[in-house]
Amino acid sequence: MEKKSIVSAIVQLLVALNEALMAFGITQFQNVTTDSIYTVVSTIAMVVAWGYGLYKNHNFTDAACQAQGYLDILKGKAEDNTVTEMIEEDEDE
Repeated sequence: MEKKSIVSAIVQLLVALNEALMAFGITQFQNVTTDSIYTVVSTIAMVVAWGYGLYKNHNFTDAACQAQGYLDILKGKAEDNTVTEMIEEDEDE
């Protein structure tokens, strides 16, 4: 399933939930202040940004590790022979 589809489904569910709450006369929650909403939204945004940055800046998948190995060789940064051996095996096949 595509990310766009998942996000769209979540937004539509939230809108439907909001409409259902409004239909039953629930328009505001007790003991919820703008400060608490701001804190929750800021925390969620921070966690999402941190997770995205972590995932994008580190090689978690095998394909990413291989690509980093190729890049290191091209830049002359290969520190050990395992990357070179792995590439040579791929070329022999």
